[in-house]
Amino acid sequence: MVGLECEVQWAAAARYGESPIAGYGTASDASFDPFDFPADSIAVQREAAGLHAELRRFQATLPWSWEPHEGWEAWGSAGIRFVQAGDPGLVAEAGGDL
Repeated sequence: MVGLECEVQWAAAARYGESPIAGYGTASDASFDPFDFPADSIAVQREAAGLHAELRRFQATLPWSWEPHEGWEAWGSAGIRFVQAGDPGLVAEAGGDL
């Protein structure tokens, strides 16, 4: 459906308190709760968030450079200064084993 035909169907559905989308429900459907999520979905989402936080904490302990680097300084747009301090590098930190 496009254009006027779609608008007419939406208006007719709204007039009778129905949804023009099949299986979507009605405005008066009291059984629908948008905040009623399955407990297993919430548990999996919390686990994923915890794993992501753990990953970010681990990544924060790693050096930013693979090899030793003296760092850099640059100016961005609007006069914003970006500075990255020098880093011994991941290879030097691991004793050259990587």
